[in-house]
Amino acid sequence: MTREFSDHFLSFLNNTGSPYHSVDETIKILGRNGFTRLETESRIVRGGRYYITLNFSTILAFKVGEDFDLDDERSTVVITGSHTDSPCLRIRPNSIACNDGYTQLSVSTYGGGLWHTWFDRGLGVAGKVVDNACNEYLIRIKRPICTIPNLAIHLTTSEERSSFSFDKERHLQPIISKTDANDKYGEQLLALPRSLLDEICREINIQPQDVSSFDLCLMDSVDSRLSKADPDAHSGRPPRSQVQGARVKSGQRPGPRVLQDNEEVDLPER
Repeated sequence: MTREFSDHFLSFLNNTGSPYHSVDETIKILGRNGFTRLETESRIVRGGRYYITLNFSTILAFKVGEDFDLDDERSTVVITGSHTDSPCLRIRPNSIACNDGYTQLSVSTYGGGLWHTWFDRGLGVAGKVVDNACNEYLIRIKRPICTIPNLAIHLTTSEERSSFSFDKERHLQPIISKTDANDKYGEQLLALPRSLLDEICREINIQPQDVSSFDLCLMDSVDSRLSKADPDAHSGRPPRSQVQGARVKSGQRPGPRVLQDNEEVDLPER
């Protein structure tokens, strides 16, 4: 049972990478377990299994028990929550930065991350792209498209190596390619480096000039996996929405599961 759960959990992690993909994978799990999207005109009935989404980055799923009765004090509701987001580097709206002959992605830190662990990893991309007709596309490029390199050992002092520190705005910006002097199509300037934009457009089969906006996260390109010595899961990404969120229990309790976005962001006091 432990191995079966681990396999499902790893499959979930290895098919996500952004809040949108976490919700998309959760919907697939819910669909396999008899859940349907709750539409405005839908009628909620006993024994029904439903889910709703918000911005396709937050999802709420619930089951109405066969014995649930609003007038029965024994019919209680227990809400459990998790989140679809996790600390990551998010690509800025105007992300092209050129330095010393190299094109870098301009990124911002999102959430409370251990940012020193992002160095020297192959980084892929996951998120959502919107075209000029307001069509939305999920995009996930698993293969490495950029990296944040450390300085070579011969160029650092022993003091620098023993107390590693960095400037997020200067040193945490990934290198994607050598500088391309033609980072535009016609007179339209690009918000993304041309090599990355071309890769994204090939994945979703649209033209570069048709890209209107995007919300993209960088992610570790190495799959999560099981240890050879024991069934423990090893992952470079903290788990986003929990797979248990799709396991809605039966009985008198509806047991809503809420998987929300923006948990990593400190909300202002109300």
